[in-house]
Parts: sequence; structure tokens; C-alpha cells
Amino acid sequence: MLRRIDKLWCLAQVLSLDVVLAALSLLFFVSRLLQQPLQPLYYLSLALAVWIIYIGDHFLDALHFSGQIAVPRYHFFQQHRILWFGLLMFVASALVSLVTCYLPSRLLIAGMGMAAIAATHLFIAFRWRRWPWLKELAVALIFSTGIILGPWSKFEFGFHRPILAIWLHIFLASWSNLISFAIFERSLDRRQSAWSQVLWLGLPINRCLVMILSTTNTVLCIALVFILEIQPLSTLVFLPVTFGGALLPAAMLLNYVFWKRQQRYRRFADLVFLLYILAALF
Repeated sequence: MLRRIDKLWCLAQVLSLDVVLAALSLLFFVSRLLQQPLQPLYYLSLALAVWIIYIGDHFLDALHFSGQIAVPRYHFFQQHRILWFGLLMFVASALVSLVTCYLPSRLLIAGMGMAAIAATHLFIAFRWRRWPWLKELAVALIFSTGIILGPWSKFEFGFHRPILAIWLHIFLASWSNLISFAIFERSLDRRQSAWSQVLWLGLPINRCLVMILSTTNTVLCIALVFILEIQPLSTLVFLPVTFGGALLPAAMLLNYVFWKRQQRYRRFADLVFLLYILAALF
């Protein structure tokens, strides 16, 4: 039974479904915090957009590599290039039709801007593989901004401190997690000649950066309680969950051997992000 669950979990990671679930749980969390309920259309649009970006990134990586690939997800896409290209085009067409016909014009314009940024990111990732750009930073910006767009569209245009604070929490948690993942996978990246922030700046600097990001995010979680005026009972659930999202990358690096074993770092990160649903319910 456990082995079957483990295989399903690995398949979900290869297909980036764990990232989609994390994005949806965070969107639900944000909408409840800001008291701005969203229609299912918003969740569907975000799920398709996140899936297209992550699958597109893996697909381009598979096109870049030749021969046997050490990373399972890249090897999977290399074996089924035509199938995944056709599926990507179909889902992208469905997403464009969906957002064009049903989403508000303000959100549509913002979404088109994010799509252009994501397309630029994927193009740079494929065209200039050895250019030491900050891949993890770009992905964190796209991911966190895409989540906040739906709730943001419900407010009047202008500066809103709660939205900015929540976006910053998601961005810091995403960036620090991506850096920690790159630290765990740096040997595979080096073997495949795939560049990452860790290979560019070096391990010590990235370890320090993760600690700084996690500490800053922890302080921000406490500030969010006062900015959003969260009730005391809800705080008992809100703080442990947000602390988990903030401190998990640092905790993983403090016990590298334990978290590296059987890719525990990825599975526990998925679980922590899904716990945001629990925090939203309270």
C-alpha cells in the first residue's frame, strides 16, 4: 500500500501536479484571508497556467539534453516529446479561450503580462543554458504573482498593504524552497550541464541566503497577524502553518542527509504547502 502511494506521489511530481495543488491551496488561503471568495474559474485558470509553465520548462529541458538523462522527469518527457508537445498546445489553447471569454478585462491584461514574462523566462532557459541568470528567482516571482492576481483583481486599483504582505510571504517561501531544492539537486544539475543559482553563486552563499529568507519570512508571518487582524483562535492555526512554509527550507539544510534520503525534501514541502488549506478553513 505504501509503495503504491509512493509511486503515485512520484508520478504526481513528474507531471508537476504537486506544484499545481500547492498553487491552488495557496490561492484558497489568500482568498480566505482577504475575504474575497473566487469562482471556480479562477482556480481552473491558475491550475492550467501553472501546469503549462512547469511542464513547458521540463519539456524544454528534455529537448536540450541528449542521451540518457539522470533526472527522472526529464527522461520521461524526452521519451514522449510529440505527445507532450501536442498536449501542451491543447491545454494552452484551452486556457487562452477560457481567460479571453470569461475573466474580467483587468485580470486578463495582468494575466497577459504574466504570460509574456513566463514565455520570456522559458525562452531564456532554453536558449542560454549557461548564462548565470537567477532561474529560482524568476520562477518564484512568476509563481507568487500568479497566485495573488485573482484576489488582487477584486480590489480597487492601487496600493494595498495586506495584498503586498501576503505576496511577499508566498514569494519568500517559494524562492527559499526553490533554492533548497537546487542545493539538493546540484550534483544532477552539474552532471547535466544545467545551470542554477546554486551552481553560479556557490553553496555557502546560497545556504546563507536561505537562512536569511526564512528568518525574514518568519518575522513577516508574525506581522501578518496584525496587518490582517487575525482572530486569536485562528492565529493558533495560522502561525504554525505559515511558520512551516517559512522555516522548512532552513530546516532541510540543517539536516541535509535526512531530508536527502528518498527525496523527503520534496514530499514534505508538498505537505506543508497543502496545509495552507487547513489554515484557510480557520
